[in-house]
Amino acid sequence: MVRIRRWKVNSALPAIAAAKTFDYNDRLRARLLDTTRGTAMVIPQPIVAAVIIPFVLWRVYQRIKRLMVRQRSQAWRHWIGVVLFPLLLVVLGTMALAHPLSLAGMAGGVAIGVVLGLIGLRRTVYERIGADFFYTPSAHIGVLVSLLFLGRLLYRGYEFYVAGVARPDDFASSPLTLLVFGILAGYYTSYAAGILRWRRAASLTDSH
Repeated sequence: MVRIRRWKVNSALPAIAAAKTFDYNDRLRARLLDTTRGTAMVIPQPIVAAVIIPFVLWRVYQRIKRLMVRQRSQAWRHWIGVVLFPLLLVVLGTMALAHPLSLAGMAGGVAIGVVLGLIGLRRTVYERIGADFFYTPSAHIGVLVSLLFLGRLLYRGYEFYVAGVARPDDFASSPLTLLVFGILAGYYTSYAAGILRWRRAASLTDSH
């Protein structure tokens, strides 16, 4: 009787194994099917970035271009530029102390930005109407500097969010990024300081 029972149990094992194998294969097929369905309509992220980034740059260019028209000069706005950008340079410079090449890039960018700011001041049209000050900046230089910085930020965002090859703390260690930011900071700081100098000179002239 014992042998008969063992024979019955052993004969059932292949059927159980076959059932388990069949069930496992079905689940595997279902998972593969779900995965295929989920990824069938996914567009590669680099293609999305290649379409979106130029569009964003174009829209920003149109927006900045509208701002590069005759504007009323308000001293507090110029003082914000004179104070804020140097503070940002100090913060980034402190973060990049361990990266001499990045510091050199930022210093070179500041020098380039100051030169561009001086050129922009020479091409600016100044007006004094009563007690109000107006100026019309050179659109080409301001738009170029702003788009240069924005393009670098978008590229860094692409590297971080899409390609996954950059980290947030890489900002201060990238010589190219600090070069571009230095250009932006040097330009807007020198330009704002130049506008304030013009306002002061115009006020002194009227007082005499």
